[in-house]
Amino acid sequence: MPKMKAPATGAQPPITAIVGSDYNSSLYADSEYPDTMSQASNNWTKNKSNIVDYVLVIKPLDNTLFSNTIEAIIKEESHSAGTPTAINHTNYQPIRFSPIACSIETKKPNQAKDPRLQLFTWGAAWHKRIGQVRPTSSTLIPSALLIQVEGHFWSIHYLCDQGEEMCAYGPQNIGSTENLEQLYALYASLQGIKKWMKNTFSLRMSNWLRDQSYR
Repeated sequence: MPKMKAPATGAQPPITAIVGSDYNSSLYADSEYPDTMSQASNNWTKNKSNIVDYVLVIKPLDNTLFSNTIEAIIKEESHSAGTPTAINHTNYQPIRFSPIACSIETKKPNQAKDPRLQLFTWGAAWHKRIGQVRPTSSTLIPSALLIQVEGHFWSIHYLCDQGEEMCAYGPQNIGSTENLEQLYALYASLQGIKKWMKNTFSLRMSNWLRDQSYR
């Protein structure tokens, strides 16, 4: 089997993105954050523009199996729907053909609104959208990452498909900008995320979109 060429990665601030109403989704219960998860579910009925501050995306190389698969899916869906669709749960044009691997929400310290509320809401909508691409697949949806930044401090949650439910595990500290030592830790963490995106996530997402097992 030929080795898949590593795709490019990129960061986008989806400041004009609106989560499509078709992807409004209730979050499955997570034992660690039952209150926050419940609030996130209710949040859909109050605000249809639950966006995060930044997303890290995979940009498949042109004329590869990965990019051709995405283009074929979007072309077929857009034709059926009579309107342009996107691989993600947002129609934001710059990332229309670029799967989101990691979403980032930033907040000032001690703000009243819990940043996990937006992260989990956004993550649930992403999970539902990706699942709709291959609704009959028995393969688990690839995991994605959610990062919350509060002041100097960065932490990560792992968004995982458990078959009957979606769970967000975390938070796990990945560094901070508070001092030089923690800044190096954050840099190493971000480099690790980039490597995971280019290798693990891109391969699993490519296989998922082609309805092939990655196990």
